[in-house]
Amino acid sequence: MKQAFRMTALAMAALPTMGFGATPAQDCAAIDDAASRLACYDRAAGRGNTPPPARPSVPSPAASQPGPVVHSESPPPAPPAPVAATGRQPVPGRDQLRRRTDFDSRIVAVERLRRNYHRLRLEDGTVYDTAVQGLPPAVGTPVHVRRTPVGTTYFDLPDAKPIAVRMPRRL
Repeated sequence: MKQAFRMTALAMAALPTMGFGATPAQDCAAIDDAASRLACYDRAAGRGNTPPPARPSVPSPAASQPGPVVHSESPPPAPPAPVAATGRQPVPGRDQLRRRTDFDSRIVAVERLRRNYHRLRLEDGTVYDTAVQGLPPAVGTPVHVRRTPVGTTYFDLPDAKPIAVRMPRRL
């Protein structure tokens, strides 16, 4: 036990001679010149030799004239991003179409999607995707479109079970 204490004491005594005694901050604090002291702190923090930010050599006319400084407004927002590589366009007026909750229409086109899902186009141009797999209703079938308070949209078909549908995010 005493031997372990002696070894620890010897190791602690050797630390200052190994360079662990004084911290870089203490060394930098001893420097009198402000620029040199700052450079020392930068080296101690690991910043290396980073160039200082560029200052304009010629003062701007606004800075030389007294008076209020007028800041220009930020530029207008950029136009929407171009269409993704898939070539699909966003559905125009989708929010107005989603607000309709109860109306009658007729199916004018049926497009088969993958895995036995279908895209149904109505007379007024709105498009819905079936949310369940199965056979689609025939073209020309009258439908009653109803939206529940929870947000699920159904096509009520004559003499058939209602079909759950949703508006596609993109066409």
